[in-house]
Amino acid sequence: MLNRSPLVTKADYSYENSTLSEDVTWRGTVLIRGYLVVAPQATLRIEAGTVVRFMKSPILRQAPRLVVMGRLQCSGTVEKPVQFAPNVVDSVSGDWGGILLLR
Repeated sequence: MLNRSPLVTKADYSYENSTLSEDVTWRGTVLIRGYLVVAPQATLRIEAGTVVRFMKSPILRQAPRLVVMGRLQCSGTVEKPVQFAPNVVDSVSGDWGGILLLR
């Protein structure tokens, strides 16, 4: 039996079905419930070692995702990678919808 418990319940940054309309820099742990859109005028900067977790929103039935219409800058390194993953102990295919890059 799969353990569907959340890995992260408290994060440095948390979003639920929202849009970033201004430049933002992430570090530490980020939790996205549902979707997060980076608007065309915004830049999302993600520092080395940041962990971004995705979980389904109780409001929407679709897989959680990051939609980038603006700019995305990840500064991960071999020693401190930027990680994107579902927020459940035993993840399965479809637990998150990935990163959608639009231009």
